[in-house]
Amino acid sequence: MAETKNVFLGAKMNKDLDPRLISNREYIEARNASVTDSAGGDSGVLENVFGNIELTNFGLTDSNLKIIGFYVDTTNDRLFAFITNYTDSSDTALTNPAPAASAHYIAVYNTISNDFTVLVGGSFLNFSDTHEVLGIDLIENLLFFTDNRNQPRKINVNLALANPYGSANPYYTSEDHISVAKYYPCLAPDIAKLTGDGKLFVSSELQIQTNTTLNSATISTPTFTVGTGGVTTSGSGSLTLSFSVTIIETDSSGAGSNRYVLLPGIVLPLGGTDYQPGDTITIPGATLKSTFSSSNTPDDAVFVVTRENMLREESMYDVTSPFLPDGSTANPYYDASFTGDEQFLSDKFVRFSYRFKFEDNEYSLIAPFSQAAFIPKQDGYFQEDSIPTSILDDAANSDEVDTIKSTIIEFFENKVDKVELSIPMPDGVVLGNATNNLYDKYKVTAIDVLYKESDGTTIRVVDTITFDELETASGIDYVYTYNSSKPIKSLPSKETIRVSDRVPLRAKAQAVAGNRVMYGNLTLRGASLDSLNYTVSTGDKITFGQYGSTSQREYPNHTLKQNRTYQVGVVLSDKYGRQSDVILSPNSTVFHPYKSSVMSLDYLGDSLQVLFNAPIPSTSSNIGYVGLYDETTNPLGWYSYKLVVKQQEQSYYNVYLPTILNGYPQDVNSGGPTTYTTVTDEAYITLFSDNINKVPRDLQEVGAQDVQFSSSVRLFGRVYNTTFNSTAATNEQYFPGNIGDEVTLIGDRDEIGLNRTDSGNEYYSSPFYSIPTKGIGSTVGDGADLKGANPYIGRVSTINLIGAVGGGDLTFATAPEVTNLQTRLNVYETAPTFSNLDIFWESSTSGLISELNRSVEQNFSILPVQLNTFTWSLSEDDAPGDLVCSFDLATAGGQDIAGGTETATLIEVRDGNGGIVTDKFVLSKAAVQPQFRLSTTAGTYFKYTQFSPIKDNYTFTIQANNPELGGGTSLISTGYGNYLANVAPTGTATANDPLPEIRPPSTWGDFAVLNGDNGAAQTSDQKVGLVWEVTKVEFLWVGNGSVFTEYQTSPYDIFRIVKGSGQEIAETLQYNNQLICLDVNATNSTALYTYQNRTSTSVRVTLKLTDASGTGLTNSSSIVTTPIVLNRTD
Repeated sequence: MAETKNVFLGAKMNKDLDPRLISNREYIEARNASVTDSAGGDSGVLENVFGNIELTNFGLTDSNLKIIGFYVDTTNDRLFAFITNYTDSSDTALTNPAPAASAHYIAVYNTISNDFTVLVGGSFLNFSDTHEVLGIDLIENLLFFTDNRNQPRKINVNLALANPYGSANPYYTSEDHISVAKYYPCLAPDIAKLTGDGKLFVSSELQIQTNTTLNSATISTPTFTVGTGGVTTSGSGSLTLSFSVTIIETDSSGAGSNRYVLLPGIVLPLGGTDYQPGDTITIPGATLKSTFSSSNTPDDAVFVVTRENMLREESMYDVTSPFLPDGSTANPYYDASFTGDEQFLSDKFVRFSYRFKFEDNEYSLIAPFSQAAFIPKQDGYFQEDSIPTSILDDAANSDEVDTIKSTIIEFFENKVDKVELSIPMPDGVVLGNATNNLYDKYKVTAIDVLYKESDGTTIRVVDTITFDELETASGIDYVYTYNSSKPIKSLPSKETIRVSDRVPLRAKAQAVAGNRVMYGNLTLRGASLDSLNYTVSTGDKITFGQYGSTSQREYPNHTLKQNRTYQVGVVLSDKYGRQSDVILSPNSTVFHPYKSSVMSLDYLGDSLQVLFNAPIPSTSSNIGYVGLYDETTNPLGWYSYKLVVKQQEQSYYNVYLPTILNGYPQDVNSGGPTTYTTVTDEAYITLFSDNINKVPRDLQEVGAQDVQFSSSVRLFGRVYNTTFNSTAATNEQYFPGNIGDEVTLIGDRDEIGLNRTDSGNEYYSSPFYSIPTKGIGSTVGDGADLKGANPYIGRVSTINLIGAVGGGDLTFATAPEVTNLQTRLNVYETAPTFSNLDIFWESSTSGLISELNRSVEQNFSILPVQLNTFTWSLSEDDAPGDLVCSFDLATAGGQDIAGGTETATLIEVRDGNGGIVTDKFVLSKAAVQPQFRLSTTAGTYFKYTQFSPIKDNYTFTIQANNPELGGGTSLISTGYGNYLANVAPTGTATANDPLPEIRPPSTWGDFAVLNGDNGAAQTSDQKVGLVWEVTKVEFLWVGNGSVFTEYQTSPYDIFRIVKGSGQEIAETLQYNNQLICLDVNATNSTALYTYQNRTSTSVRVTLKLTDASGTGLTNSSSIVTTPIVLNRTD
């Protein structure tokens, strides 16, 4: 039989052509066949393909396992398989986390040795057969993979082979071990260390882990003590811990009546010892029943000790000074063996942070920085051996005198030379613990301690805490001791600006180029929230220990800058450093004014304070919102928060001056007055040394011969004196407004006319420091010849009185005065530069969302934090004592608080310019709801002016308290938007009929008397700001019927309005001779005395009355004068 043999060198299947036309190099159809491609003689031969055979089942016995991804490592003859038996049945196939009983594995098979190993296993892999693992790459020994269900991941194959799944200590056991994005250390380091004895802060709150409901209980606040009444602890804490628990009624009416719950426990002075975070304290239900006289036996109440409960102490020191600033008391921190550089930090504001180093030489993001480790030398106090009698009194050894002479504070340097930095461990990590240590939980092998100076952008590494040092440590913090050592290296810029890892939340595609892993078809991060419910306020630092606050001792000399506007935002982060946008609140902005009263010597500074009125929500209508973290069900949810602050008023100077001169030098001598006159609108400052640059002259438009210079520097007084006493310090605190004074002129003494008194005479004593009292050739004072120093002097336009008077003869002066020798230190503060950069700066305040929410839900949500039924009605016609506002206190949930014991105190009222006007309002409480009433105070009147839309806009700060809800206070701000209402003006026009005739050369006569009222309650204010306007002039004459005809040109050429000489004097509408000289067509006549065609004429004038200098309301109907008759006169 004939035989045909084809060799399929084309290796192509061709089913398109007619079989008669197909080349012998192609074939029509083949199944389970392949074309041999060989360099030998068999190339192009069609051969059968063998069927699949099972090489291994990886030793897995779970049912319904599927391989959802694989990778062939041809270099090492290995095959990696991703295996699961779980199917996510949710709509998106993303929502349901894998249950613990489901099977998930990563296994490797060696095609040469036929060996296999299950590298990783566990439900934390969260595979689903709905999402295949399509992106898989191997870089050296690192296996990267992504499935578009979980975040991108990787494993170190060698480490997994050494300790695989199923071994005694498998290497990979959690999401934290395998994620490409590594754990983000979200807590700033503390410059306050644990006391080491396990004591708790007094007044801190033990959180409730398991709450309990009581029925028919009596509201009270009993004390419980561990070891008494069956109260026990899970830890090794001593039995002396006492805490009070308040029981509150959750609903006083309806279906929920007689239901009560417990509040968090408040630690009492018996704070116990040997406690640690995570310890629980249990009050048996039977004890609760008997204590609260409940009709039921509730569940046990379980309280939890948190890290915020743990007592801390300050940990930055001066260890090189043998004595405290008083010079005699021994320094308890003095260390004669200190080997650090004691001068290294003296001129630096240094902040600290840290970052983790992981097993595969990866680094975490940088943790938030601490605040500056700074305490000024002498603790910020001026010192002297005695009160200086003059600027020449060197024996007084006075810092004040030295500052006047040099214009700088020499001692204002950093005295800190040793810092014990507490680096907080991640939640659940305890150093030295066999299973919960930092390496086993997160594979951290080292910690870099970071350092940043305030005037630099470079972040430097001070030291690296090694693996061995971490292994030998114990506790919830690692305490690193910094001894003023210089940094060992600087981080590259790419690390400095790395604020968030760009590892996506999910990615479907993955590729490798060189040593870079790239992701595509991705979701970069979860959606953010539109806003949060919190209120920002300012005030004294929180008392040490309250709410776990340590700022009073951690940062004893830090404070919040006054006369600044702050906006506080919240940034959410997941556990791996993906961050949200800045989230704001309607009450996120606050203005911190200058103090209005003297600060005491124990004043420890102010701080921004954020009160969360509601928890951070776990759900949102925003598409893509990832919710909140849960280790099992939502590992990529929002995990932590940090507060960020926008404050655009930036750098400023303190100007240290000799005594400010109030007004001009004055004549006070034997031949003149013997008393000084003070002024409120002018002062003079002496500028020399560094102050010339702090208060600069405007030099842009000056000539070579100019000796006087303009200036526009705005200054705010901080310290001044009005008198001089050689035996007492007369400096005192000055209370500036928010506008400040302005420097208007700078020049030397003679050039700006200050070489003589305000009367033009030579003054007796120089009121300017460094200008000598007697000049050569002077016969009276130093006004004749100026010799010696000649500093610049600045003229200041002031808002209020500041400074001391001077210039006269001390022999005759009746009040102490300023001279060139008798001077005290005064301080002006320059207005800050304003930055247009809309940037929020990271603060050191951060924490876990879970802890914040627990605190909000168990404590703040039952305190009065908002105002319900707030109504506002303030009008310029309100009399003193009139009610302008009413409201009730309410919880964050909106429930009114009306138990009878709640209080509200008016703390501060500010107008739209930032001025404090608290004295204009009074807050009272009524017996019925709304309970709280705001009224105007006695003698307080308001008038609406052209400035009212800005100025008469009020914000109220109210301190609320409800003792029945466990005590504590909250500050509530109404925010701006409470405006003064304008009342429409009213007026009358009484015509002067008949009119007197006006003939040239006379020009004006009275037409009508105008009487207006702007609606203000106070009589003396009722004519302020009224504007009359003539809008129409009409005529009626014989022959024109009964119709008035409008004057055809501007009415202002024949009418004018003359204001009265006082506010209560009526205005007058006047007319001129053109009114008499009108022809019958009501147009200007060219012949002033030709009236042949006119008989008696009536004139009607229409006027408009407007309030607030023409910017307010207008009289609803124009005021029309009574028509008056002009009699013809020939």
